[in-house]
Amino acid sequence: MLNFEIVTPPAFLASVPVKHPTDVQATYALTNWAGWAATGNIGNYFLAEGYWNEVSVGSSCAGSDELTWAGLGGLASSVLAQDGTAMNVPGLAQHQAWSEVLPDQGNVVAINIYGAAGYGFVAMTEHFSGYYEFYVYSYANGTSSVTYTYTSHYTGDSADFVIERGSHNGGLVPLSNFFYLNYKDAWVNGTSSGHGVGNYQNQNINMFSSDYSHLLANTGSLSNNTTFTVSYNNCQ
Repeated sequence: MLNFEIVTPPAFLASVPVKHPTDVQATYALTNWAGWAATGNIGNYFLAEGYWNEVSVGSSCAGSDELTWAGLGGLASSVLAQDGTAMNVPGLAQHQAWSEVLPDQGNVVAINIYGAAGYGFVAMTEHFSGYYEFYVYSYANGTSSVTYTYTSHYTGDSADFVIERGSHNGGLVPLSNFFYLNYKDAWVNGTSSGHGVGNYQNQNINMFSSDYSHLLANTGSLSNNTTFTVSYNNCQ
C-alpha cells in the first residue's frame, strides 16, 4: 500500500478484545505489514482469497489507520495487487472495500461495498493474462462486487494475507488500535483442502515501528493451515 493518495464460516463473530494470542517469533519483520504470506513459488501465485471478521477500532494515535487485505506480490518486489477493507483512511468510509495495483495506481480505488465490525468479509485477488480480478463480499449486508484492472505488472512472487498501516506524504502513519484481527481463511491458488497458506512455503510477519524498536502488531501461529490472529500492540 502506498499513499492514500492512499468452507463458509459463521457470518458473524463478535470482535471483543478478550485476550491476545501467544506471541510467536516472526520469520519476517516489516514496518507496515503483519500477517502471513505464501512464498518460495516465485511466479506461480495467481490467487489469494482471504476471509476475516471485520475489526473494531478503539482509541488510537492521531492520524492512524489500518487496512486488512488479501493480495499478490509486494513482499519481494514493488509489484503488488490487493483488495480489502479500511478503517480511518481518508477518502474511504469505515469498513469500506477498496483495491489497488502497484505501481500502476498511486491511490486506492474505492469499491462501493461495506463491512461492519464483527461480521465476515471476503476479499479475493486473482491474476489472469493481462489483468487482475478483484472480488469482495460483505456478510454484514450480503452485497458483493467484481472489478477488473488491466495491467502488464505481475510477478506472482507471494500470496499475502495482511493487516497494514498506510503511508502519507512519504511516511508511514500510526497503526489504529484494532484490538485483534481474526483471519478465518487464507487461501492460495484455490479454496479447497491443500490450498491454505500453511500448505506452501510461508513467512509469518510482525509489524514494527520505523526504527524496529517497538512491536506494533503480532501475528499468531497458523491453525488448520488457513486461520490465524493478529493482535495490536502499539501505534508507532
